[in-house]
Amino acid sequence: SNDAFYLRFSKIKNNWKQFYSDNKDNILLFHYIDSDSSNESNFDLFCKMQDDFNLEKGPLFCATLIKEDKKYSLLMIAHHLI
Repeated sequence: SNDAFYLRFSKIKNNWKQFYSDNKDNILLFHYIDSDSSNESNFDLFCKMQDDFNLEKGPLFCATLIKEDKKYSLLMIAHHLI
């Protein structure tokens, strides 16, 4: 996988420092949404996905498989720093 998936950032004395994480298990967040059974709008769900990003602990990349009617879509969101 790409090294950018392991990037993390921490704030030390008002300065951001970039480092690579040793945690290989926390590089990707995956969601499955069945729009047929969800009461939330897709926009609200997408906003929640971005809220899951954590600069210090990761992950900074999210993939979501969305089922709507009988079609599937894949949404991928990356934090702008990676």
